[in-house]
Amino acid sequence: MNDQKFEAFYAEYYDKVFKYILKKTGNFHAAEDLTMDTFTACYKHFDRYDETKASLGTWVFTIASNKLKNHYRSDQTFAQLQDYSAVDDGMEDAVVEAQHLAELRDVLADALETLNEVQQQVIVLKYFKNKNSKEIAQITGLTSDNVRAIASRTVKKLKDYFDMRQIEY
Repeated sequence: MNDQKFEAFYAEYYDKVFKYILKKTGNFHAAEDLTMDTFTACYKHFDRYDETKASLGTWVFTIASNKLKNHYRSDQTFAQLQDYSAVDDGMEDAVVEAQHLAELRDVLADALETLNEVQQQVIVLKYFKNKNSKEIAQITGLTSDNVRAIASRTVKKLKDYFDMRQIEY
């Protein structure tokens, strides 16, 4: 096992997992215990994590979700909440989706840094500022045809960046 890699993983996800569990349980001490149980399980199985099956975020939140389910099963106080499991599943899906979007945002930020200044400007204006090719041409001093060509090549470059890292978008 690579302890440094696990330490970086722990540092990145501990607070996120703790807040998720605290929100679910409403109990600080239970959240601490369940978060530690989650990371203990992660540590024991870290060598078996397969990045082709799920991102680290999805993996750790799945383990946290299972720890929560086990906690609720063992706590008779929550027996009546079994009827609301569909709501919990929806919330878990929302957390996993939010985590995935956060990861995509981070990867996109890294990918944009690989572009030259003109490529960055064209992509930001087109996809984040919703400018058309003619407007971008006026802003940048390029021709509309050149803007379209740069945008097309740059989008392909960004897709390749995501594909090379096996990131689903």
